[in-house]
Amino acid sequence: MVKKYDGLLKHLRHRHNTSTAKYISEARLPLLELIWIASQIERSKPYIKRIPCIALNFDDFSKNYTVAPTSSNKPYNVYRTPITCEPEFATLKEGILLSVTLSIKNQVSIETAQKIYNIFEVYPESTLRSALDQLRKGGAIAARDKCMNNNMKQIHFDDIVESSYRISAAYRR
Repeated sequence: MVKKYDGLLKHLRHRHNTSTAKYISEARLPLLELIWIASQIERSKPYIKRIPCIALNFDDFSKNYTVAPTSSNKPYNVYRTPITCEPEFATLKEGILLSVTLSIKNQVSIETAQKIYNIFEVYPESTLRSALDQLRKGGAIAARDKCMNNNMKQIHFDDIVESSYRISAAYRR
């Protein structure tokens, strides 16, 4: 809005650069509008008294809101890995989550699917299944459609492009 009035006043100044009286007479109405808008903003309640959008302080926040952990009460926590697992298991779960989020709006390209396959092929199938199972039971991902085991053994990157999992609606980061 300021740019609009600034542009209008510059245009009027260039048009009437020789006559100050004509410039003042034509710029009077836009300047009055600008002054009226500034006075309305100044009179508005948030401008006079700064009101926070959530709470005034920590006590007010704790009085109006409660913070409850979402995943720590679940038997399968997305962020906690069992002691029996390898240290890179948490990284594997995060990698699976990131690769699933790639296919939220559109399909992944064949080149990207090949890169994802190359990253995850170093892990044994039991480790991948365990990570997927924990993410699924923790509520982070959900199965998009069922696929047969014999289809999973065949490596066709055109089929890998269509993700078998999606991010769950209950997943909160």
